Amino acid sequence: LLPLVHKIWPSLMARFRDRFAIVVEKAFQFLVVLSNVARDFLRSRASSDIIPSLVTFLKRGLPVSANSTESYRHLTSYRVQHELLARLGTFCSDLNLGTESLRPVVRLCALYLATNQPPGLRQATFQSVKVFWLLDPGLVWFELLSRLPHRDLVDVLPSPPNSARFSQLQAVPPRETVSCKDRPPGAVMAARIRDPQGQVAGEIARIRFRLYL
Repeated sequence: LLPLVHKIWPSLMARFRDRFAIVVEKAFQFLVVLSNVARDFLRSRASSDIIPSLVTFLKRGLPVSANSTESYRHLTSYRVQHELLARLGTFCSDLNLGTESLRPVVRLCALYLATNQPPGLRQATFQSVKVFWLLDPGLVWFELLSRLPHRDLVDVLPSPPNSARFSQLQAVPPRETVSCKDRPPGAVMAARIRDPQGQVAGEIARIRFRLYL
């Protein structure tokens, strides 16, 4: 089947740029089917083709769904946004994507968690965020807390595997800062996230945050 996947790939990616949302919906559904038969191929194209196409489409829908009325829920655009946002997490998990491929998706999810988005889309987004949290908790903490500093993610996100202490981290208020004098690179971001005893987060958080500076 792989030669056929290669042959149809350019046309499939072009469908994500279609102006009709239902075409994008069918393209994504077909992409999910392909992930079962050509997982390695899709993983190799994730950062270059798949993720940019999905993110671009969903970003186009952000201003449309923002501050929308109740009637927007009955449109095809809403249904497609909802399906993609809800299934992004499991799709990325099935492909076993790494941090670099996940980062633009998590950033997009932070935008859809904004209060001006419809509750249904926010709920669908959070389904995927919980999956990303289990895949890469450091990435989720950094991207979501940097964009949603007042959101208490500790109460709503499940505990990451083998990281009980990390799951108890609490965000220091945005205006509370620490001195960066004589601190190694990455320590400032790590120091902004403290556990209930007031200690700087463990090496999991420190290493991951250093990567994102």
